[in-house]
Amino acid sequence: MKIRTCNSITISKSEASPLGGIHTDHFEILYITKGSAKFQWAHNCSVVEAPAIFLISPSTPHVLESMGAEMTCCFLEISEVDDPFFTTYHVDRWNLMQSDKTTSSHTLLTSTMQHSLDFIYHLFSTREARQHEELEQVCLLEVQKIFKLITHILLSASKQGSSGQKKKWSAHETVDILINYMEWRYSDEITLEMLSDLVHLNPSYLIRVFKEQTQCTPFEYLQTLRMKAAVSYLTRSDLPLRTIVEKTGFNSIHYFCRLFKKKYGDSPVRWRDQLHAAANAE
Repeated sequence: MKIRTCNSITISKSEASPLGGIHTDHFEILYITKGSAKFQWAHNCSVVEAPAIFLISPSTPHVLESMGAEMTCCFLEISEVDDPFFTTYHVDRWNLMQSDKTTSSHTLLTSTMQHSLDFIYHLFSTREARQHEELEQVCLLEVQKIFKLITHILLSASKQGSSGQKKKWSAHETVDILINYMEWRYSDEITLEMLSDLVHLNPSYLIRVFKEQTQCTPFEYLQTLRMKAAVSYLTRSDLPLRTIVEKTGFNSIHYFCRLFKKKYGDSPVRWRDQLHAAANAE
């Protein structure tokens, strides 16, 4: 297996014609990172909101277009893929799952794949992967991990479909899944509906189970994660406050400042200034 190309493109709705093509010898992973897109491959079509991950088998004609003002994606062309599982049937199944946010394709496992693709793109966009053989090997391991996770998700979906029942987790397992998901995606917009879909529970029952296990609600836990991340940025960086607020998922700088002052007794800016002053005095 070799990574032939890793790149990113932005497509606007005003493009004269949709982008697409066909690769006779290469497998492709297409990762929609921003906006909404319509992806057509062979005789199939899927309309999605970012994030979404599509697979493209060799010799498959495909077309990608933006459904909003603008969409961004990165793509990974891979040669010498030797995995008998990824027939056109399984590729089609996976791609069609992307537009259904209630399926098991939208779970912690998919979040893991998204982080892997972000990592691969970073190493290629900075040219580190091409300059250091060991980092290129790491990227290949990440690709293999993505393929194995997709295989697992598809096989699990098949078993679930044949039994006609969704997997039931214990209360402890349910809370672990929710915590892991929030720890991975704390900076993203997370809704109660998303968490409910993730563990197949009624929202009010989900809150009750989570509180019984952790003594706080899911969003109290999420707020704690975001606050800890913000404190880390304040302590260990000189990033502007607005940037920290955006990076940690608070979005509203006024809301963040109010929460921070309630917890730490001072504004974030003064708190950081006092911290730096104390460090310089040592």
